Amino acid sequence: MLWLRDHRPPEPPNWRVIVRDAEACVERWARGLPLGADEVLFDDLWGVHKTSFSRAQYGKCGYCEMFIAADPNGGDIEHYHPKAEVTKLLDDPVTWGEEASGHNSRDPAKKRVTPFVCGGYWWLAYDWLNYLLACGTCNQKWKGNLFPIRGGHRRAPTKKSCAREDALLLNPYGSIDPADHLEFDKVGLITPRQDSLRGWETIRTCHLGRETLRRSREPVARDAWSRISRVLKELDREPLQEPRLRCALGRLLALGSRSKQHAGMVRILWAQRDPYKIEWPKLQVLHRKLKSIP
Repeated sequence: MLWLRDHRPPEPPNWRVIVRDAEACVERWARGLPLGADEVLFDDLWGVHKTSFSRAQYGKCGYCEMFIAADPNGGDIEHYHPKAEVTKLLDDPVTWGEEASGHNSRDPAKKRVTPFVCGGYWWLAYDWLNYLLACGTCNQKWKGNLFPIRGGHRRAPTKKSCAREDALLLNPYGSIDPADHLEFDKVGLITPRQDSLRGWETIRTCHLGRETLRRSREPVARDAWSRISRVLKELDREPLQEPRLRCALGRLLALGSRSKQHAGMVRILWAQRDPYKIEWPKLQVLHRKLKSIP
């Protein structure tokens, strides 16, 4: 997962006007009032902004970092907080809708078991900050209406209770760095970092450990592992060979460029292997300084 906290597309200046009637419709529905014959519940007014989010996310899914164009299920504007209802993923992996092999496909007759828990976050249906672009595989096939919170959902959320919740699903636009909660190995296997609950819930909610996805990550992970080893070797060298370090850094930074598939994994691999604790932006600054040296 690539951290995009500073990269969300700006809300359209007339967004609140555009969604005003749709929000009023949803609020009446939430209060149990009848809707008019011409009213559409949860009218899809967000879909036209898919291109804006695609540009902001470099054409990639906010959860798995696969290019949307490569997903046969296409992409969706995903509601981070489910709008209509919240479901629960049972603890037994047998109910997750996938064979033990971990392959991406599953029998439509054996859908992922996600029982209804409570009503959803209806007032966030038209909240711009609740949107992100997700591939159809992550959004439709796996996440659905799942939304894990610390302590679980005991009743339908309200505006007041929502403000106190501790959401466990990592958000690429959120304030929490995925590198603190996810880890990868050199073949692209994803695991929770230091048994992180956020990492665990994110992985199983969007099924980021599925084998087809791991296979897509593997060549990038192997390449990143090699490039990171080279950078660390150059940083350890005495005396420092600036041209060699500049070259090694350039190759690593290219692989972790935001526009590259699985760039978030590359950055997380660096964070978990770097003994110097050099943050990615500081690596970029160091590379620029080295390039400026004649």
